[in-house]
Amino acid sequence: MVSGAAVVVNEVTTVGSVAALAAFYASGGNVGVSSTNSTGLANAFGTGGQLVNMTVGTSPGASLPAGLSIPAAKINTLADILNSCTATSGGAACTSLLTTAAFAGGSTPRDTLDAVYDILRSPANNVKALYALPRDPGLYTGGCTCGT
Repeated sequence: MVSGAAVVVNEVTTVGSVAALAAFYASGGNVGVSSTNSTGLANAFGTGGQLVNMTVGTSPGASLPAGLSIPAAKINTLADILNSCTATSGGAACTSLLTTAAFAGGSTPRDTLDAVYDILRSPANNVKALYALPRDPGLYTGGCTCGT
């Protein structure tokens, strides 16, 4: 990404960014690393650019090398699910998402960013329930039928 370029913040870029930075993420939106692992953090940001195109808000990213593939359908499906909450001002859709996103033995996430983090760190948890949440499967094209 070029310094000073516009960045799209949407559900796809949120999912891709959290996926790429998960090893360096802590609840509450905190991203950090020890002074001995700055290369790892830089590599994670590079992975983010492969998962999602930050300038247009789609998956896969513009820097994905030819011949490689990423789980764009899963990223788009999770973005569709996330949109059920982010397109509203809260309420039942958000409560359902946050409750369903909580991983076994964990507390309910406080926001959609932490919900994505919990889903990604426990991907087998509540798959059918997450997939059953209200969503617009056409919002981000290329979603999957992975929860059916």
